[in-house]
Amino acid sequence: MNKLLPTIGVLRHSQSVKAVALLSLAMILSLVVGAAFLLFDLHERELAHAKGEVASLSRILSEQTTRAFDGVSISMRGARERLADGIGRQLGLDSAPVRLMLQARIAGLPQVKSMFVVDADGRVVNSSRKDFRSPFLVAQRDFYRHFAEAPSSEIYISRPERAQIDGQWTYYLSIRLVDSSGAFRGVLVSAINIEYFESLYESISLDFVSRILLLNREGVLLAGQPRDRAMLGQALVDARFLAELKAQADEEMVITTFDAQGERWFVGYHMVSKYPLMVSPAVNEDDALIPWRRIALPIAGGVLLVIVFILIATVLVVLNLVRKEHLEAALKESDAKLRYMVQSVRDAILTVDSYGNVILFNVAAERMFGLRANEVLGQQIESVLLKSQPKALALNFMRYLNEGWQAPSGLALLGIISLAHGESEFPVELSLSST
Repeated sequence: MNKLLPTIGVLRHSQSVKAVALLSLAMILSLVVGAAFLLFDLHERELAHAKGEVASLSRILSEQTTRAFDGVSISMRGARERLADGIGRQLGLDSAPVRLMLQARIAGLPQVKSMFVVDADGRVVNSSRKDFRSPFLVAQRDFYRHFAEAPSSEIYISRPERAQIDGQWTYYLSIRLVDSSGAFRGVLVSAINIEYFESLYESISLDFVSRILLLNREGVLLAGQPRDRAMLGQALVDARFLAELKAQADEEMVITTFDAQGERWFVGYHMVSKYPLMVSPAVNEDDALIPWRRIALPIAGGVLLVIVFILIATVLVVLNLVRKEHLEAALKESDAKLRYMVQSVRDAILTVDSYGNVILFNVAAERMFGLRANEVLGQQIESVLLKSQPKALALNFMRYLNEGWQAPSGLALLGIISLAHGESEFPVELSLSST
């Protein structure tokens, strides 16, 4: 405790310690601020890059989805035209030639599980499936009711549902069939293989996105990656935001940000040209920042090491300065004691440096030589002696002084000389020692 208090005092009042501490603090602050600015800039760049990847992938997926549905659409329109020409009108919808045509139409279309025909009464009467045997009723299914209740020439895409035949999740593309008079003849339907689109999305590296969804214009999930069967057929887009999406042109894209379950997501929505669909790639902020964290951790670690190095160096310098301050304080205290002792003794004491300049002249010396210390300090000893002593006495003193300078350090040279004060002379015992 006795040693600690002086040290604390030195730390508080030493200008050198304060300067070193301020310099170290400035270096650390500059380092931290610079690293923080760099990491923030990299952080924002990485997020901007992630949004750019979402936008780019949205366009690519929209084009791929369009091509996939174009193949099905062309095949179905071709089948409808075949059934509407002179020969097709004469064929029953349940005939073998129609079945062969359906099988030929889905050849080379891996995205289609089967193509089948529903008559005007809502019964499936023919199918490309080889295991199809007898008609069954689908009058309550959306892909039939859409055309039975309201005339339309556009392709209709249903919500996902489990197929009656194989129990697999499926959604359907359907198109209206009419007879020669334009009356409702039935519906041509293609059962879409959801796994085809999920495999397509799975083949895309998810390094840049966390998930990919295929939605209809009502925001209902048709397919996705990662796969989530429980969400198929569920509406995933808020109604108000869905209205904004519907207002966009087919080729336009929307990038938005939302928070869900404590996570931030960047989501892109791109309409699929010619079809009531949209693709939606999304990236989780944590996933998007994985490359940033790979860079940030070494930078932060390096900054921390540099800060530790600065602190260690600062502590060492401060300890050295404290030690130096202690030594200087002790030296000043010792010097003060020595000067007090020198000034208080009754013997005259002079100290002369190697250049012959007087650097100490105590009170007894002032009385002996009749000179003030401020008149003597810094002056040559020879001129001081000539000023206060007869020339013969001054030269005799200098002779002894020169012998003292030539004597080995630490050895005292003794002698008796005469000095004068005014008109009278008096003997003096002289002791000279060099250091």
